Amino acid sequence: LTECWLSDFKPPPQLENYNLHHSEITHNQNDGVVVYMSTDIAYEIEQLSFTDANCLLITLKTDTAILCLSPSVPATARTDGTVVSTGETRDHSSPHAAVTLDQVMRELMSIKRTLIPLPEVIAGIQEIRNDIGKINTSLSALSDRVEVLETKVKAAEGAHDAVLRLEARVIQLESDLNEKNQWARLNNVEIKGVPMKDRENLFDVVAKIGSKIAFPIVKQNINFVARVPSMNDKAKPIIVSFINRYAKEDFVAAARSFKNLYPIDIGLEGRNRIYISMIISRSKISCC
Repeated sequence: LTECWLSDFKPPPQLENYNLHHSEITHNQNDGVVVYMSTDIAYEIEQLSFTDANCLLITLKTDTAILCLSPSVPATARTDGTVVSTGETRDHSSPHAAVTLDQVMRELMSIKRTLIPLPEVIAGIQEIRNDIGKINTSLSALSDRVEVLETKVKAAEGAHDAVLRLEARVIQLESDLNEKNQWARLNNVEIKGVPMKDRENLFDVVAKIGSKIAFPIVKQNINFVARVPSMNDKAKPIIVSFINRYAKEDFVAAARSFKNLYPIDIGLEGRNRIYISMIISRSKISCC
């Protein structure tokens, strides 16, 4: 109710589920403020002192304030004897300094002007929150990428270890192969300086060499005879593989005893010396 009168000085009526509050300071019979607050609402209330109005200040727990004002209106006595208002201003004690309604309105306008930039500030804060959200999203994506990179690094480290193990295995296999090849070469003899000719019979060449150095050779003692590529000699060297190492060693010993052997000694043209040697390895050859 925005305006009502009580016939006598009676307290305002009570309403169910509402708390009653009314101003205690009155300037005449016709002024005052009455407030009914729901019992479900948390709030605080106090009376403010004005020289020309009654006021109740309600503060809600949600940082909201409600100012209830009722101006005091001076009046004169009616002809029927009822008092509409009095010109008196009663003196009441109050913990608050007395202020006018105009002062309150000016103060409210000042507060309103102060709050004008508030929407922009709120918008700025919201923009900052959005930017922070984007940064958090970017950090989350970056964190996921870092985790993927860490997984790949771990996989690469594991692959590196596997490569090292494979390298060690290859080295071991090469060593084993080299050792086996070395054993296989123990029965081989290399002959250098024998001129090449078309449709040559290498066994006949080796047999002639054997006859010349007094070590007769039969096919049963030979595993294979072949020429192999050479970067330095125009005539490819001849490799003779004997059935056993003893036959090879006897053949080389006979060649060393003969010392100087030339192509003309086996019916070929040429003045260069023929060398017969044992094959120890690819890099080490014992020459006669």
